[in-house]
Order: sequence, then structure tokens, then C-alpha cells
Amino acid sequence: MLVSPGMLELTQARRPIMITIDSTIRELLQYVQAYQPIQVDAFYKPGWWVQLSEADQLNYIRDLDLLDVDLQGRSFMDIGCAEGYVCFYAEQKGARLVVACDGHGWKYGTTAANPWPTTNPQNMMLVFELLRLLKRSSAVRLVQDVESPDFVDSVRRIGTGKIDIVNCAGVLYHNYNPVAAMRNIFEVTGERAIFSIPDFRDLQKDGRAFTPFHNRLEANDFNYDAVLRYGQANHRIWNLAPEEWASMLRFAGFRTVDTHSRGLVTAFQCTV
Repeated sequence: MLVSPGMLELTQARRPIMITIDSTIRELLQYVQAYQPIQVDAFYKPGWWVQLSEADQLNYIRDLDLLDVDLQGRSFMDIGCAEGYVCFYAEQKGARLVVACDGHGWKYGTTAANPWPTTNPQNMMLVFELLRLLKRSSAVRLVQDVESPDFVDSVRRIGTGKIDIVNCAGVLYHNYNPVAAMRNIFEVTGERAIFSIPDFRDLQKDGRAFTPFHNRLEANDFNYDAVLRYGQANHRIWNLAPEEWASMLRFAGFRTVDTHSRGLVTAFQCTV
């Protein structure tokens, strides 16, 4: 008997049982922990870090300053994409090419050497690939750190020229060299780049701008009892004011930098 792709026919008690790749992935997603919300048709599961209800998802896209961005026919890259939530949104909005880019999360996940608080080890790339199969997505996977000297060449090797719209949410304040990351993003951006960066100055006990050990609870003094809107604990490296981030973005080469406040998060719309 020939078995069609994605379909296996078994016989048990003379009744055919149809097991599909889709049904297997859905079963796996019931048990896996995901950083971001998972939604495929009627299947929905909130993330353990971005704990959105189905009703809140539109607000999340709005807070990233992406809701009014025209993606139809444009190329799009999400840096720090985790399981690809924003990438799949961009495909739904008609992006002709989507590049899903992550570095630390895809390289190391949440291993014992790089722990996140109150979570179990997981593999973001695995969840992304499962969702890409389930959603019939054509997103291109790029495993690369944004501040790496190889980042620009890695993007160019995709072979599509510069990326029209680049989204970078919740990444720069993790980078040891955020200006290098900004310059790399500037080099690959065709139209605009959108950055979302939180402002934790009111939560830092001693007012330090730089707290190096961002993955070790015992090594910094952020207030871990302060939980943000989407469930994030505030363990970060750079703790700068929005106007300082804007100045750095201009220094990195962006022609215009428009800021939009979203509570503790500031969105920066930057053109090249």
C-alpha cells in the first residue's frame, strides 16, 4: 500500500486509524513549553514567558508597533524570534519573505548553564520547526547573534538583498555591545527597523546602567517581584533611558528615529 506524504494508515480491529503529521505535532504541542503563545486554527496555548490570552494578542502586536506596518509584498525579518510568533503573523499579513532569526535562544535554549527563572529546559528552535510544519510556513531560519561580526554576511547569504522591514523586540538590552547590533541591523535594513526596548530604571535598586550577569539571579539586584505585563521577570543587562537608546540608534546610522511609549516598553521606528 502506498502511503501519501503526511499520512499513515493503520488497521486495528478492522477499523482504519488515520495518523497524520499534523495530528502528531498537535499532540506534541500539548506537552511542550513555549516561550510565546501558540495558536494554529482552533488550537491555542499561552506561552510561559509571553503569557497572552487570545484576546490580548492584538494588543501585543500593537505594543510592538507592528499593527500599522504594511507587510504586504515586503521582506521581513524578526530578530530574537524565539518560536516565531511574529514571523507567522508577518506571513499572515502577506510578507513575501520572512526570515526568522535567533541566536542565544536557538543555540542554547534554557539549559542548566543558561537558566531562566521558574522554567524547565526547552528548545525554541524545535518548537519553531514544529509550528513551521503545522502552519505550512515558508519562513527562512537564520541562527545568528545580531551583534556578531558575521551577522551581515549571514543575512546577505540568504540572497534577497536587504530586508525591507526588520523587527527587533526585547533583544538589544541583552547584548553586551548594543551599538554593534544596531549597526548590523542598519546594514541589512532596506526601509525601516522597529525596536522594542523596556525601561527598567524604576526597578533597579542602585540605579546602575549595566548589570552583567543577566542569567544568574544571585548576581544582580533587580527586583524580581516586579512582574511586567506579559509575565517577564526583569533580569537584564542594559538599563538605559529611551532617549539614550534613540541617540545610539541615530549614531548607528538610522536617518529618523520616532519613539512611541507603551508603558514600560518604548518602540522605536527607524528609517534608513
